[in-house]
Amino acid sequence: EIKLAGRSFISTESVPLYQSDFSNRTEVDQSGSVSIKTKSLDLSDSSYVKTTTVIPKRNAGDITIEADSVSLNGRSSMLSNTEPNKFEPEQGLTGLDYGKAGRLEIKTGFLKIADQSKISSDSFTSGDGGDVVVTATTGLELVNRSAIYAGALGQGQGGRITIDTGAMNLSGKSAMVADVRDSGDGGEVAVKVASLEMDESLIYGSTSGEGAGSLISVDAGAITLQNGARIESAASAGGAAGALAVQSGVVTILGSGDEFDPKDIEGGETGETVASGLLTSTVGSGNAGTIELSAERLEMESGLIGSASTGDGAAGSVGLRLAKGVTLGQGARVSVSSSQADGGDIEIESAGEVRLAKSEL
Repeated sequence: EIKLAGRSFISTESVPLYQSDFSNRTEVDQSGSVSIKTKSLDLSDSSYVKTTTVIPKRNAGDITIEADSVSLNGRSSMLSNTEPNKFEPEQGLTGLDYGKAGRLEIKTGFLKIADQSKISSDSFTSGDGGDVVVTATTGLELVNRSAIYAGALGQGQGGRITIDTGAMNLSGKSAMVADVRDSGDGGEVAVKVASLEMDESLIYGSTSGEGAGSLISVDAGAITLQNGARIESAASAGGAAGALAVQSGVVTILGSGDEFDPKDIEGGETGETVASGLLTSTVGSGNAGTIELSAERLEMESGLIGSASTGDGAAGSVGLRLAKGVTLGQGARVSVSSSQADGGDIEIESAGEVRLAKSEL
């Protein structure tokens, strides 16, 4: 058993000494990696495991965890990243070719991330973000503003989040986020679970730059989204939002909740109320993503499946392939809307019954 508490840490970091030949380096090397194999791993009270690089042409090390159980509590974290060298602005250095963030992989029976804790691999430079891979045979929980994050805030490509688990539960304004903010394209959020329950939480892909947003795919035995929980892809600039592809048994979508920024797990409330559901959107010139739902049955009340554009980009199409039918109850909506550009189509296929009551299609 390994426990880190009271701001303890395990870290490999490259030292940001000034080197006059930064721009002349041609070979890529790597900072040290961290590998932990134990029965249980518990991080609490702002403890962390971290690898990072601040040197051009140097990749951050990987983080590999293998344990029966893993828990992060109280603002603790596991992260790998690439950051700008502090001498870059001082020496007027430009166009430096930074390395990429490391791969973060966890193999466990059960993973719990709670109370503003997070797992992430991201880039703040021209380097690419790394991948986050979680295999949790029994289950995965994100509780109380916790997050799994992969992103590129600079010019690099975004990483991929891959989840393979039994039961996955997100609650209390927690989020799984793949984010790009400059010229790099997003990766993918790929979730494979026996069951997915989300309460007031998000699986979210976004682009606020010229790069394309991350694709989101969910393969589940059953899905429940409630109290404003959403699987969502958004674009706010020139890059197109990623597509949503969801495959499941029964999909249940219920109610509404407080809107919040999933990239800010410590706050970010907008004061608005939003419906639970599956959404893609654009407010810029990039197109919104498409939505494809393949399920046995859809049951929705006061929820939303839709694509919207309020910018120059086109809204996406919505396809619902429902083997045993769909029930849309009080306040449920399936919609495509566009204020300035082309709107997508809505297509519903079902061998069962399609029932609408006080709802909108």
